[in-house]
Amino acid sequence: MPTPPQRPPNRPGPAPAAGAARPGAPRPPLGGTPLPPRSPAAIRAQAAAAAQQTRTVEDELDGRFDRLDRRIEQLKVEYYRFFAGDLDKPPQALRDDIDAEMRRLRSLNMRRSVDGFRLGGLEAKLNSYAEMFSRRLRAQEEGKVVRHPSAGPERPAHDVDAGIVVSPRFEGDAVEALFQGLVRRNTGGSTMDLDTFRGYLQKQVAQIRDKTGCVAVQFRVVNEDGKVKLKAKPVGGRPGGGP
Repeated sequence: MPTPPQRPPNRPGPAPAAGAARPGAPRPPLGGTPLPPRSPAAIRAQAAAAAQQTRTVEDELDGRFDRLDRRIEQLKVEYYRFFAGDLDKPPQALRDDIDAEMRRLRSLNMRRSVDGFRLGGLEAKLNSYAEMFSRRLRAQEEGKVVRHPSAGPERPAHDVDAGIVVSPRFEGDAVEALFQGLVRRNTGGSTMDLDTFRGYLQKQVAQIRDKTGCVAVQFRVVNEDGKVKLKAKPVGGRPGGGP
């Protein structure tokens, strides 16, 4: 009877290299030694720092929106001055600066939806003004509107120093003359457009008439303590009116 083949004896394998993990031993995490767990205070500090950085970015963006809004209003005033003859040419340099800032803001990744809405509102305002300016310029080029450049010392129809009388009818030329007078004196720039100024003037006239019983109100543009102001004076009266 043949002898069955014998199995070779078990021989030990090669010894693991120095520093190598033993078979079956837990392996260390990838990337080397694991970091110790952070304390709750450290986590809160990091979150607070991130929130502060976000607020700083948002505040900076709000400031840019505010400055752009003021420059758009300044552009409107400058165009009013051009059409009134106070400027020799349209304020194209200011318009170019505004367009450049618009492009820079559009390129930003705005995380807050309110920022996108505000930028859209500023674009809509600028487009509305630009359309109005273009219509006036076309009418001027076609001869439908004639500019009247300032003729030097000749006395204007409405003198903001002597006073402009505003009646309850709110004549457009009187209101615009007062507005232009404020714009010229206010070297720091106006934050109010013509429509807003008209509404403000209507409230002032109504309050003064109710208080004094006057027929109209005379307004003068004055400079007091470095600030440009409107001085009001009741004009005329009616029976049973106030003092």
